[in-house]
This record gives sequence, structure tokens and C-alpha cells, in this order.
Amino acid sequence: MNIIEVRNLVKTFENNSIKTTVLKGISFDMAEGEFVAVMGQSGSGKSTLLYNISGMDQMSSGQVTIDQVDLAGKSDDQLAELRLNMMGFIFQNNYLLKNLSLFDNICLPGFKAKNDSREVVEERAQQLMKRLNIEDVKDSAIHQVSGGQLQRAAICRSLINQPRILFADEPTGSLNSRNAEEVMSIFNQLNREGMSILIVTHDPKIASVTDRIIYLKDGQIEAQLELGKLTESDNPRLREEKTLHWLIQRGF
Repeated sequence: MNIIEVRNLVKTFENNSIKTTVLKGISFDMAEGEFVAVMGQSGSGKSTLLYNISGMDQMSSGQVTIDQVDLAGKSDDQLAELRLNMMGFIFQNNYLLKNLSLFDNICLPGFKAKNDSREVVEERAQQLMKRLNIEDVKDSAIHQVSGGQLQRAAICRSLINQPRILFADEPTGSLNSRNAEEVMSIFNQLNREGMSILIVTHDPKIASVTDRIIYLKDGQIEAQLELGKLTESDNPRLREEKTLHWLIQRGF
């Protein structure tokens, strides 16, 4: 079953009567439980694609279906509710609120969704922080912890409402290599448990651990690379070399 279906997605921006088409008829499917990376040079439309697929931005034309829900014709309030309950989001800038502790930042979307009691949301937040090894800084302000801990907190926040799909836009872009590897290890574990993940990245090493890479060029899908599920018997270095060679062929 597909978790995402995209058909002829077009996105055009207009500024001072000048129209710029960033996405030019994108079509693809993403299976439930799949881990997909979107890559391409700067300006190719990677982040725009993520924002339009998730309903954070309105497409100019085309069709996007998330878990059999057609986003076309949905009001802003309906889209916000879908994002809150069906999707999780992680960004390069984690957008945690400065006036709240890590724990309260994580709980906030759960309180807002109102699907569970306060006690259930707080217990889920406790378990997520424990799983991601940041329970010892739960009461810390965001300026009191490391960048890696902040991103782990952002991952916890994205999972608090038990979403069907996780969207990530350059989630390791501001992290050092060790923290980036730890974050990707978390993503791989979530994916092995059935979480569908769509990640935008510029890093071949990050992309090499996903199931499939979609490569954008000038607002269109130029090519796709099927890597398959990462297993314990796989050699990560060989996957990375294969990915890098394929990207070089694309002019990346």
C-alpha cells in the first residue's frame, strides 16, 4: 500500500507579476514503511516538494494523497489537523520554543491534538526521551543542551502524536558528523519498526542508508536509485560509494 501518491505536481511562485515554476509535473509513489531521500542541487525544488506534499504549502496544480487522504480542496484548518495527527516534521532548525523546557516542547503538540489525556501524553514523552537518551535533560532549557540533544528532542516532538509518516528537511545539516550518524541511526530504527520517512538531504552519506533516492533537477525527477533496505550484512561504505558514484553521474 502507498502512503504517498503524487501526480503531476506543479508549484509556481509569482513575484511582481514574474512567475517561476519550481516543480514541473512531479509524479511518484512512496510505499508504506519506505525510507526515501530527495536530493538535487540547490534550487532544484527539494524543500518545495516536501512542503507541497505535506500540505505546508499549497500546490498550483496536481494531486497529492497522504494515507489515502486527498489534500486537494482541504482548508488550512483541515490541513493543519492532518499534519498534527498524521505527520511528524523535523527540520535543520529545530524551532523549539525558548520559553519552554525540552519536555514541555515535546509534549506541546500532544496537548494541542487533544487525542489523549495529559497524563498519557506526558508518559509518552517520558518514554520517547528515554528511548533517545535525553531523559536526563528533560527539564533543561534549549540553550542548556547540545545541538545533538536539541535534534533528539525535535525527533521526540515529531513522534509524540504517533504519526504515519515522518518528513525531515536537512535534519542533520547543522550537526557534526557524530551527531548526524546518531540521528540517522534513530531514523533507521524507526523505519525498521514501520515508520515511513521522507528526508530531504544534500549529504550522500545520509542518503546512502535510505531505501531509495529521488533526484530532482530543474523541478523534475531526473532519476531514481533503488538501494533497498539497509541490513546488518550490508557494507555501509559500499552503499555510500555506490550513491556517490550515481550522484556524480547526475552532475551533483
